[in-house]
Amino acid sequence: MLKYVIGIALVSIFVLIILTIYKKIVQDKLCICKACKNTINQSDIFCKKCGKELMADDKEIIIKKSNRKLSIGIYTLLGIIIFSGVLTVYLYSKNGDLLYDLSGSTGVYASKYDNTLSDADYWIVDCEALSGGIFKKSVRSDSLKNLIVEGKTVDGQLILTAESGKTKKEFDISDTNGEVTFDMGDFKSGLLKLSISHPKSEHIFVCVKWQ
Repeated sequence: MLKYVIGIALVSIFVLIILTIYKKIVQDKLCICKACKNTINQSDIFCKKCGKELMADDKEIIIKKSNRKLSIGIYTLLGIIIFSGVLTVYLYSKNGDLLYDLSGSTGVYASKYDNTLSDADYWIVDCEALSGGIFKKSVRSDSLKNLIVEGKTVDGQLILTAESGKTKKEFDISDTNGEVTFDMGDFKSGLLKLSISHPKSEHIFVCVKWQ
C-alpha cells in the first residue's frame, strides 16, 4: 500500500507545483502613477498620461489578484484527485495487498484464461505461453488449511510459491498427475500470496483451490 500512497502524494505535489506556477503567472505586478493611476513601467521617468516626473515615491506597485473562481475550481479538482486516489487504495486493499501486484501476470500469452481477480474460492490459469513470466493472486482467509493443486505444462517447470508474513514455501507443480494437497498449517491467518513462475512453454494449465 505504501507505494500507492507515495504515488498519490507525488501526483498531489506535482499538481501543487502547477498551481503555484499558475498563481505566479496570474498575479502579475503592475506599476501605476500615483497622480493619475495610469499603468506605467517601473523604469519610466515620466508618466505618459499626465507627464509627471516620476520619482520612487510617485510609483505604486499593485499585484493583480488571480481569478478566485478559477482558483477554487482548481483546488477542488486537486481535492477530487486526492480523494479518488485514497478511495482506490482503500477499495483495493480490501481485496489484497497492494504491494503484491495482482495485475502482474507477466509475459506474453496467447489464448489466455485467468480468473485472477475473481472472488471464487479457486484459481484457474489455462493458456499457451509464448514467453516466461509469473502468475499472481492473493487469498484472504482466516481458516486456510490446505491448497489443492492441479498443474501441468508440456515442457519446462511450474513453481508455485505460497507466502504469508515470514513464512514461504515452494512447490513444483510441473505435472501433478491430478490433484495434490499441500498443507498450509504453517501459515498464519490473513493474506496468502500465491505466485506461479513458468518458463517458455507450449501449454500451461493450473487449478488452485483452497479450504
